[in-house]
Amino acid sequence: MCNAQAAVAAGQATIGQVQNFQQFQLAEKQARKDAKAAHSQTLADQMLQSDSVRSAQQESRVATSSEIQSIISQSIRAISSSQTSAAESGVTGRAAAAVARDFERQSLNFQTATETNQEFQEAQFERQARGLELQTTGRLIAGTPRPISRPTFLGAALAIGLDSGTAYLNAQ
Repeated sequence: MCNAQAAVAAGQATIGQVQNFQQFQLAEKQARKDAKAAHSQTLADQMLQSDSVRSAQQESRVATSSEIQSIISQSIRAISSSQTSAAESGVTGRAAAAVARDFERQSLNFQTATETNQEFQEAQFERQARGLELQTTGRLIAGTPRPISRPTFLGAALAIGLDSGTAYLNAQ
C-alpha cells in the first residue's frame, strides 16, 4: 500500500515536472516571437522616422536653394532697374555705383545669412537623425526578452523524489 501511494505520488510529480518543462518551452517560444516582432516594429518605426527627417532635410535644401536663386534674381533686377533709373534721370558716376553696390551688399548679406541658416538646419537634421538612431538602439536593448527561469533535470528529480518520499512517509 505504501509503495503504491509513493508510486502514484511519483507519477503525479513526474507529470507536474513534464508540464513545467512544456510551459517553459511555450513561454520561451512566445518570448522569442514577441522579441522578434518588437525588433521588427522598432526598426520599421526608425526607418519611417529617418525617412521623414531626410525628407524634411531635402525640402529644406530645395527651399533654401530656391530662396537664394530668388534673392540673386531680385538683386539683378533691382540693380538693373536702379541703373536704368539713374541713366534716365541723369544721375551718373559714384551715386549710381553706390546704389548698385548697396543692392549687391544687401543681396550678399541676405544670401550669406540664408546659407548659414541652412547649415544650422543641416546640423539640426543630423542631430535629429542621430537621436533617432540612439532611440532605436535603446528600444532594441529594452525590448530584449528577460531570461525565463529554466527548469532543470536535477530540480525535477529532486521534486519527484521529495514528493515520493513524503507520500511514502505519510503512508506509514
